[in-house]
Amino acid sequence: MKPYHNLRDYLAALKQRGELVIIDRPVSTRLEITEIADRTFKKTRRSPALLFTNVTDHTMPVAINLFGTEERTAMALGVQSLDDIGGRIADLTRPDPPKTLMAKIKKGLQFASVLKNKPRLVKEAPVQEVVLTGEAVNLHRLPVLTCWPDDGGPFITLTAVVSKDPDSGLRNIGMYRVQVFDEKTAGLHWQRHKGGAAHHEKYRKSGGKMEVAVVLGGDPATIYSASAPLPPVVDEWFFSGFLRKKPVDLVKCKTVDLEVPAQAEIVLEGYVDLNEPLRIEGPFGDHTGYYSLADYYPAFHVTAITMRKDAIYPTTIVGVPPVEDEFLGKITERAFLPLMQVVLPEVRDYHLPTEGVFHNLVFISARKSYPAHAWKILHGANGLGLMMLSKVMIVVDEQEPVTDPAHCWKLVMKHVHFKLDVALSRGPIDALDHASQYFTYAGKLLIDATRKWDGEGRSLSREPEVAVSASQIEEITSRLLAIPGVKQIHWPYLVAGQSGSGSPLFIKIEKSVAGEGHRVLEAALSLNNACGLNRFVVVVDDVDDVTNPYDCWWIALNNLDPLRDVVFKDFPLPSPGYRVPGYYPSDARMGWDSTTKWPSEGFTREWPWKVKMDDSVVKKVDEWWPSLGID
Repeated sequence: MKPYHNLRDYLAALKQRGELVIIDRPVSTRLEITEIADRTFKKTRRSPALLFTNVTDHTMPVAINLFGTEERTAMALGVQSLDDIGGRIADLTRPDPPKTLMAKIKKGLQFASVLKNKPRLVKEAPVQEVVLTGEAVNLHRLPVLTCWPDDGGPFITLTAVVSKDPDSGLRNIGMYRVQVFDEKTAGLHWQRHKGGAAHHEKYRKSGGKMEVAVVLGGDPATIYSASAPLPPVVDEWFFSGFLRKKPVDLVKCKTVDLEVPAQAEIVLEGYVDLNEPLRIEGPFGDHTGYYSLADYYPAFHVTAITMRKDAIYPTTIVGVPPVEDEFLGKITERAFLPLMQVVLPEVRDYHLPTEGVFHNLVFISARKSYPAHAWKILHGANGLGLMMLSKVMIVVDEQEPVTDPAHCWKLVMKHVHFKLDVALSRGPIDALDHASQYFTYAGKLLIDATRKWDGEGRSLSREPEVAVSASQIEEITSRLLAIPGVKQIHWPYLVAGQSGSGSPLFIKIEKSVAGEGHRVLEAALSLNNACGLNRFVVVVDDVDDVTNPYDCWWIALNNLDPLRDVVFKDFPLPSPGYRVPGYYPSDARMGWDSTTKWPSEGFTREWPWKVKMDDSVVKKVDEWWPSLGID
């Protein structure tokens, strides 16, 4: 498939395929476009891309939901399936050296074809048809969205932020949000684990100015590449050329010493003054579904805006998952599997469920070859690149479908002894994680959900699973509901007549006093003669519908710091059960206190609030919806 030349080339293809809806009614950048786009992704059959051509107070059209389905995302990158990208990378990373002359020639041609796609410099570019400098610079010319009611201002989201390492001269390109402060100043939200922040730290030590360019638009592969978690030595524009099988044309900026894609729509050029204090940026309704709170970040002083004469403003929104960034994350998941397998060749597949917002939950399937092999995989994967930010990581056997979270949680219930097959660790956590006791530092929960071998120090026999009847479920339900503070309970994967230990238990409370989540958790875990129905208990307080497992896992994982919130109970059994040297046979249970944490419970950080649209905007879009032509 021929690569797309630029954004408008891609939009034309979407229109031809019936995957672009053009909306010409007047809409505002404040909340209204967000509500339409969010509803389009979550509630329509096709989740089409949208082009708003009549944006209030602006002449520039707005394109959004460009990666709104997995099929469209594959199309955007010129492949039939996102797995095809991983296949191309796997061909390059296979450890087996070619043995025949023809195989050596073929491998050499593969590398040659990759190298020919390195970026190339051009002298003229469509993105510089219009050049605004000095007093003509005005960020308010751009139709930047204020996405959610409590956002700190308008935010540029679908970015490629370019900076250069002051020591090596290597470029970094990252997809960081940019808050518009005024006509000529914006805030750069690069988090401490990202390449832009690393460059900023190097510049900060020497003072002076750090040059930056913010790119909007380009072909879809180039747009995506800014979000790819590449090693510092791999240039994102080179990676884009690899994806599209064609070099990215770059042009030198007008006022800073950086290069940007010639086929982009808009470029903001400028600098960060390392001698001035950081500025408050945020809050922002983020991809976790919660607001990331206001904090101090560098100010970006814009020295030039360059753009096409008929520029289109590309953007995206985040918020309560699932949203469009699900498929940007999916590209990364599929593309980087082969790189994980270079280090951990026993890994068969992995999956980052959307309810885990990319960094809260990882399922890995792998081939075990020796006792405790799963632990080698867990510890190894937990240190790979940005996988280091993962909160809960679970390994299952190689044949298990990791893309089915319900199935994987059932495997946890089937194969995990909650004393022997789980481990608490600690390490770096994503900067957007609001539950960590300390900023970017928290607990990790590692779980071996593989079938256990006799050679792992444990008999293959275990306590027989006993089917639970409807009357037993009813009786245990009444006992759980009798615990003070409990409002609702639900076993998402429980079926009467099957084992009672086959499903986690969600308990919803209305938290009224400090420590109530922990107290309810202890009471539920300590319940005797519960037919295994309380082996794994999750207590939540911020869930609308406890019978919705997606929402429950989303809230539970967001609100968890494993070091603080995971509780284990171990009840000795008279029968042999698991025969492990050094352990008594036991009925082990695990619980999570995934309730909101309060200052009176020792939580010293500010707890954020959920992202939610204004009712007045929802009502307005309700009235418009039938006429928008989105299905």
